[in-house]
Amino acid sequence: MLERQVKRFREWASLQVQAGEWETYYPHWDDLYAAVLPIALGVSPAQWDEETATDVLYVLARDNEDQRIVEDVSEDGERMLAIAELALQKGEHEARWQVAAYLSNVPQQHAEAAEHLLLRFVTDEDEYVRRRAMLALSEMPSSHEHAERLAFGAWETEEEYQRIAALVVLSRVKSPRLREYLLRAREDGRRYVVENAERIEAGRQWWDNP
Repeated sequence: MLERQVKRFREWASLQVQAGEWETYYPHWDDLYAAVLPIALGVSPAQWDEETATDVLYVLARDNEDQRIVEDVSEDGERMLAIAELALQKGEHEARWQVAAYLSNVPQQHAEAAEHLLLRFVTDEDEYVRRRAMLALSEMPSSHEHAERLAFGAWETEEEYQRIAALVVLSRVKSPRLREYLLRAREDGRRYVVENAERIEAGRQWWDNP
């Protein structure tokens, strides 16, 4: 059933302009969810063959707006860790960033293993995957030291969104150097870097997904 539904989606996708939120326009998401969720949530990833793993990761990647699959999976720590390992090995970036972002949601008994995986995601070739992994680490109290160190490195890249994420991380982990970096943000001068620094200074909500 999953193989058939993935083929159906791929045939539809081949006719689309794949830009923006193009996946959300697929008219048969209910059928696709009905095919993938029983496997993603009910069959151990250790029992998936190569084709099944590829199909699950493909659908997870396409589900990057609603993020229903990864959110549900993240409630099962062992399953989430297994899927994260698969995503690191063979998942496209739309799957990798979702898994990285949700690894901080796993039950506490799996937090250490999730941290080790996130420290692999932060070296990903894709900038957004690295950013979401760093942000996820900042949501795990036991990983604040790693997150702070990574934030300093993110700032030094001089990339706008890396700097925004660095500010968010330094605020979340209550870094003693936060004030220094808020001043640096003003010196940076780019609109969104400055605006996010101002939000943090004012104690207001910053962007959820910088």
